[in-house]
Amino acid sequence: MSSEAPWQQQGYGDYLGTAWYRREFVSPPLQKNQHLILAFSAVDGDATVWVNGKEVGRHDLFDLDGINCWDAPFDFDITDFVNPQGKPNTLAVRVTKTSGAAGIYRSVKLLRVEK
Repeated sequence: MSSEAPWQQQGYGDYLGTAWYRREFVSPPLQKNQHLILAFSAVDGDATVWVNGKEVGRHDLFDLDGINCWDAPFDFDITDFVNPQGKPNTLAVRVTKTSGAAGIYRSVKLLRVEK
């Protein structure tokens, strides 16, 4: 989903505000004892994630203790949000940041895991 660089280094200069990332994917086959996890290595900014138009979760730039989480990994179980195998899914991520570098700047992975 990213070139592993803040959006300022992807041709968007000094832009600050809200940006959208969107990608289509096909779910891998899942056994009854497996879940599908969407794992973000890091996002610099407030991030909201949707799969097929349904919100699956949020990651805030600052946690409840006020600690900046710009480099913290996070993930969501998207098993209940994906279409059956072979059908396309749409992943959308909205990132908002009002200062400094911003965006999805580390890898995003789709993982099949045991329950």
